[in-house]
Amino acid sequence: MASSPKTQRRTRDHAFTLIELLVVIAIIAILASMLLPTLSRAKERSRQIYCVGNLKQLGGAINLYTSDYNGWFPPNPDDHNTLPGHNWCAGDAGVGQAQEFDPSVLTDTKKTMIAHYIARSAKMWTCPDDLRFGTFNGHSATAARSVSMVGSVGSACQTWIASPTSGNHCLNSCGSGPTIGPWLNGSQHGNKHDSPWATFGKSSDFRKTGPSQIFMLLEENPFSLNDGCFGVDCSTPQAIDRPADWHNNGCGFGFCDGHVETHKWQSTLFHLTAKASGHPAASSVPNGTNDWFWLASHASVNMQVAGTGF
Repeated sequence: MASSPKTQRRTRDHAFTLIELLVVIAIIAILASMLLPTLSRAKERSRQIYCVGNLKQLGGAINLYTSDYNGWFPPNPDDHNTLPGHNWCAGDAGVGQAQEFDPSVLTDTKKTMIAHYIARSAKMWTCPDDLRFGTFNGHSATAARSVSMVGSVGSACQTWIASPTSGNHCLNSCGSGPTIGPWLNGSQHGNKHDSPWATFGKSSDFRKTGPSQIFMLLEENPFSLNDGCFGVDCSTPQAIDRPADWHNNGCGFGFCDGHVETHKWQSTLFHLTAKASGHPAASSVPNGTNDWFWLASHASVNMQVAGTGF
């Protein structure tokens, strides 16, 4: 039966014209463009929260270690040794390094001294913004580690303290003295415990500054990352190792008192997209001096300067 004119008119009234469809599509596109940045920020915020949680757990594990070892922080020599008992975090995990995608040394309780305190977990060592991807034992793998410990914090065995350039370690002991603080005076092995820059081998070593002012753990740029020790020059504004900048030009830090924060950089001083060719001179980073100062002033304190502070 043929439709009536009234039915035909109703059908036409409910159909969308091409112009109306284009308007709807344009409105959806505008709304999407407004929402995407918000969704992106929310996603990055969730990643920051995840990283804060990881740093919090790692810091808690280190504090448990100190309770079991008479107040000593775990060993933090400036080398990539995988000797039993001589590293808080064994191996080299930076771009192109031996353990870049190998988490086995991180879960080994003999080689990584805090592994026991995190139930041998491999997940909390890596930031989700560390997008490195490779293979391990023939299988796809993400980066094994994104975290390092600042060179001013940690213990070491007496053999390494006496001759850090030799790379030798005691046979049957772990950390029994404070680290010398590699790089704190601009030279890899020039600083000594509290001479001139403070080092913190034990939880009782905070005499001129407080544990809430000194960071212990941080996320490191993968192109700077190597062993578990993070070098900071506190004497002159130059970069030794580089902290990460992937949290909207910010980096997660875990402090010696247990609190964690994300610090935003004011410059691109610590941004790397390839292996650095060398340590930049002070004159080459004038725009990053404030960022260097924040990093250095939270890495150590000069014991030969009167009063407290940097």
